[in-house]
Amino acid sequence: MNLRDRTVVRLHMLKKYFRRARSLPLRTVIHKAARLVKRELTDLARRTRARIWSTYPRGGPGPRPGLRSYVTLGEDDLELLPEETFRELMGHYVRHEFDILGSGWVRIAHDMVPRGMEGVTFSREGVPDLLDERGRPRVNRANVGASAEAWSVIDGEYVPIDWQSDFRSGFRWSERTWHGRIRYQEGIGADIKMPWELARMHHLPQLALGYALARRGRGPLSGWADDIEREYRNQIVDFVASNPPGFGVAWASPMSVAIRAANMTVSYDVLRGAGARLDARFEDLLADTLHAHAMHILENIEWSPELQASHYLANVVGLLFISAYLERSPFLDSVLAFAIQELRKSVESQFHPDGSNFEASTCYHASSSEMVVYGAALVLALPEDKVRALESFDAGLIKWGPRLRAAPLDRFPVRLVVDDHESVCDALLPHSAFLTMSRMADFIIDVTKPNGRVAQVGDNDSSRFLNFHPACLHPRRDGGGTDGSGGADGSGSPALLEDHLDHRHLVSAIAGLFGHREHLDFAGAHGFEGRVVRALLGGRTVSQPRYRSGGGLRRSGSLEAWLREFRDRPGYGSTALRILLPDPELLLDRVCLSYEDFGYFIVRSPRLFLGIRCGSVGQLGTGGHAHNDQLSIELNVDGRDVIADPGTYVYSSFPRLRNRYRSITAHFAPCYPGSEPISLDQGLFALPTRNSPRCLYFGVDGFAGAYEYGGRDLYRIVSIHDEVIEVTDLLAGLEGHRSSMKSLSDLAAYGAVPFSAGYGEVVGPVGAGESLGDGAN
Repeated sequence: MNLRDRTVVRLHMLKKYFRRARSLPLRTVIHKAARLVKRELTDLARRTRARIWSTYPRGGPGPRPGLRSYVTLGEDDLELLPEETFRELMGHYVRHEFDILGSGWVRIAHDMVPRGMEGVTFSREGVPDLLDERGRPRVNRANVGASAEAWSVIDGEYVPIDWQSDFRSGFRWSERTWHGRIRYQEGIGADIKMPWELARMHHLPQLALGYALARRGRGPLSGWADDIEREYRNQIVDFVASNPPGFGVAWASPMSVAIRAANMTVSYDVLRGAGARLDARFEDLLADTLHAHAMHILENIEWSPELQASHYLANVVGLLFISAYLERSPFLDSVLAFAIQELRKSVESQFHPDGSNFEASTCYHASSSEMVVYGAALVLALPEDKVRALESFDAGLIKWGPRLRAAPLDRFPVRLVVDDHESVCDALLPHSAFLTMSRMADFIIDVTKPNGRVAQVGDNDSSRFLNFHPACLHPRRDGGGTDGSGGADGSGSPALLEDHLDHRHLVSAIAGLFGHREHLDFAGAHGFEGRVVRALLGGRTVSQPRYRSGGGLRRSGSLEAWLREFRDRPGYGSTALRILLPDPELLLDRVCLSYEDFGYFIVRSPRLFLGIRCGSVGQLGTGGHAHNDQLSIELNVDGRDVIADPGTYVYSSFPRLRNRYRSITAHFAPCYPGSEPISLDQGLFALPTRNSPRCLYFGVDGFAGAYEYGGRDLYRIVSIHDEVIEVTDLLAGLEGHRSSMKSLSDLAAYGAVPFSAGYGEVVGPVGAGESLGDGAN
């Protein structure tokens, strides 16, 4: 990046911080500034030390204690995995091909040629040689010796993965840059999430499961066991040697560091349980790097007194996995106590009583729920000596983040079921946390459309915590390969792609915790994650009676009365769309479900889903992952999306495109032409407001809501009749003028699917005699 580009990026960041500071109280700005100065000074001291001494942990002579084992999978569990699919997955991973956030399968290496992203491609011409004479990445001087020692653990011939690249645009960060100096490069087309996602190493549990399938000596993976074991081992060594602790893009996000640590521990547990016997040098290297991960997370923990969100939750659960899997020490005992204490608090602060998440995003609800559920299962699985450690730990050893309370850690009575026998035991998590976890699954079930995909509200970064079996992998022949020709080898064979809106894997995991029949039925064939949780619990389940969330809600009056009042209100313009339903039986057995804290209202039947967004922007009013989507709707009929949220597309790489997808014009929502209800200029991850819309009426016959928008009120009424759904908007000051009500085909440009000719048509505005003429395709 040249000097001009760097200057533009820095000015952009300064403007963003200035706008953010102006929106905060002076006292908060002073406190934040003081914490920033302290953090910068601490980082300067650590960075100076890292220039002189190696950042690799000094394990000392002699073998390290091994990792604990928690997961033992049986033959019946492995039978749930599609072995043909795993054979193809193993082929990709052995060739260093990865599907990152829907990129399609791409080989990631230092010599790869980027495809470009939105016309942006960074050339590596003139860049100094990134590899040394032995073909290994060049790390910073203080870490050269320790890195070379790690490379000596590599087994056989191996070509390094390029862990530092956004492989789409070609932009590359450096493994010699201190993590605190890594910049997101916001706005220039480089996407830091691509190397972050790769470095989370979600594929490690899949490699371990592929090894378990291969060890059976039959089926498509027969004969692959040695190759998979070698690749698993070498990829971890490659990462450790190429990414000295604290250096490079892979250490820039503590959340990613925590997720990577969890994937390392669990995958090694599964691999070892399947019969792998890796050498002591590798086990020492793995134990040392996990210690380094724990220290890095603690020293850079993503906690603030004002707000703790999904990043902090990931930090906490990552520390839980490290301290549970590594053998005991006074420090790790304290880390374990801290992680359990903060997991309790995070469930209470980040989830509403109805089980929904406070981020105001259905996809962030899923990723946060996944962390909580696997973390809770691991807490229940702790062996007796680990539990005893929580009675006498030294709280003073934890010097970062919130204060760790003195020992002992509180215990709570929880009922567990084993072989149909119920007993009460002391647990480290309260009953209220388990009730919330059960309701997390209920929320997912309720926001899932008849096509098996969740309705999108807010941001979606396709994040996972433990990805044992990519959700609903399916073959695709339209450009999934590295050269756009279909298969990963360019042959046109099917490429396996993951559906990031299918969250049945998470409901399966929650079903493994509680054994509730509705959750099991919903997960259906996607039941492997539930088996993993049951394996963690040793066949036990938590006896948690179901207190169903998502109850119906009715407001005063009737929908017809609200319609009459609004249509006659002076000074308001009225416009509507009428969606004709092809079959009155679509509405049979419909129910209404409301999640007021989250801000979502649902009318659904077995064949129809209607979701209405009306509520908080989330994150205590900061709106970090919210969109301007208030009073927008999603409609799915017989599994087809009629009106659908377009999603997120990108985060920081193209601010213009991120804002386009956050804009109210990207959603089927009422709006005043040419304006946004909340300014998009307050930061790419900020939509702060205290002005939430109001639900005026909700029932099986429809919805009415109001929203103050730029000092003026607007209203949306959704009326449900036997053969039609009518959406009516009323906007102040637009009397006699057509408002900006969008037709269904307007949404097609953003990825939403308009009505097909076989399902109906759109007419309107109501009473104006004007046909939109573009509702049927």
